[in-house]
Amino acid sequence: MKRKLFLALLLVLSKSAFSQSASIDATFAIGNGFNISSAVSTIALQSDNKILVSGVNFSSFNGTSISSNIIRVNSNGSFDTAFPNVYVSTAYSFAQQSDGKIVIAGNSGSNFYRIKRFNIDGTIDNTFSVGLNPNDGFNNTIFKIALQSDGKFIVQGQFTAYGTTTIKQLARVNNNGSLDTSFNTNINAITAITQTNGVRSFTLLASGKILVATNSTPRLIRLNSDGSLDNTFSSSITNSVDLMTEQTDNKILIATTFSTNSGELVRINSTGTNDVTFTNYSITGGRINNVHQLSTNKILISNYNGATATNRLVRINNNGGVDTSFNIGTGLNSDISKIIIQPDGKILIGGFFASYNGTTKRAILRLIGDSNLSIDDNVINKITIYPNPVKETIYLSNITEKEYEIFDILGKSISKGKTNVNQINVNSLSKGIYIIKIKIGENIINQKFIKE
Repeated sequence: MKRKLFLALLLVLSKSAFSQSASIDATFAIGNGFNISSAVSTIALQSDNKILVSGVNFSSFNGTSISSNIIRVNSNGSFDTAFPNVYVSTAYSFAQQSDGKIVIAGNSGSNFYRIKRFNIDGTIDNTFSVGLNPNDGFNNTIFKIALQSDGKFIVQGQFTAYGTTTIKQLARVNNNGSLDTSFNTNINAITAITQTNGVRSFTLLASGKILVATNSTPRLIRLNSDGSLDNTFSSSITNSVDLMTEQTDNKILIATTFSTNSGELVRINSTGTNDVTFTNYSITGGRINNVHQLSTNKILISNYNGATATNRLVRINNNGGVDTSFNIGTGLNSDISKIIIQPDGKILIGGFFASYNGTTKRAILRLIGDSNLSIDDNVINKITIYPNPVKETIYLSNITEKEYEIFDILGKSISKGKTNVNQINVNSLSKGIYIIKIKIGENIINQKFIKE
């Protein structure tokens, strides 16, 4: 999850990010949003801050007629008319490459055979192909896709084959769309994976290993980067696992279901043992479907299936206790499907709702929290990195003897150290987008830069 975390949290400036109330962001001018019968299944934030949205029953967005279930919205909430309005399939997961190209995975539909790659302008990238017809690629729906640091993709879904090759529910795809047959040729023999609907979810870990939630015992298994079973990991979790999120300290937050419709958040150490410093957080009458560790180390959670006690959105402290300072009023009137934490700390939400705290917002909205910063605004505004883009050396202004760490766009740590000369040599970095994290006391400042 570390990769996803730093994409989501770059440029967060304060340890008090969106503390206190979480009000609607008026700069995200979507009007009423989608048409009444619509629902958003997933969203993704591009590196240019445009927002990809997929869902069902889309017919209009803020008064503009649409005929596609995959659209793009500008950062200010306006409909991006440059994105082709022709894709009628529903996408369940997005993955963006460092070059801006977007891979969309879901079910079949017009011009969409369960997995496609798009150029940043929304046109189909024909260099990525699973074949010329639906029978050439995966034979059933893909629910999740994640990009590895080597440019390959892990996919999970209901499929049992890729073309004529048997591969059940978990596979790896090369950067050109072909099946990666080097991904553990014995993966079809792992019992927890091969049973019907055996894989519930997965997450890529910072180590490059893959944590997999199954529908059998054990509930959690870990695979090495080549897809082989990692026997150094063992978990005692017995409840069904819905999702996993890796924290920056490599501990893992696990959302489980312990009854027909009740969920619990637990935390395990990187080896799979229970983390005794965390008090499990339980929700009765609902299940957890989004978990985000924040730059403050607090944890944002959403729940679904009628859970109204927390108004479907809650924030807890790092030890599992509820953060009572997080106030959303009456919250959302129906379920959340996806949450993205933007680079500025704002909360982008998609789902089945029609209102937030009494205000009409159909299927998508953005929240902004308290604007008070724990570092003086004048200090923040004076901190700069230059030049940007950079070829060899980054210079830091108004910073002395501070720790730093550089991550690629996938959140993989590239280098770290301490500077007392206000400059960092980045000549060895490949061309691309990076994030530099600068630690100032208890606060962390993240800034994006481009290596030419």
